Amino acid sequence: QGNHWDPNPNTSGHNNSTVLSHWFYLMNNWGARSVSFDQSLQIVMQALDVYLTNSSTFLDARNATLAAAQDLFGNCSPQEQTVVETWQHVG
Repeated sequence: QGNHWDPNPNTSGHNNSTVLSHWFYLMNNWGARSVSFDQSLQIVMQALDVYLTNSSTFLDARNATLAAAQDLFGNCSPQEQTVVETWQHVG
């Protein structure tokens, strides 16, 4: 958890989600031509439903979205590659 991590359960879902939100934005607005909005949404929902918990870190979010893309679209799919490339741009 970083210096600005919000431990308050009433606000943390909004304040701490900006990295994943930024990733989702980039997936849909930055050169990610191989992934549609609906596919991005499927990846995020799979990651949230199957892999992420309330104690997940940002690295867990990266790994969860990668696993979700593999689950949904297969290893080495354009969607999986776009997930990897987009996380590289998030930083």
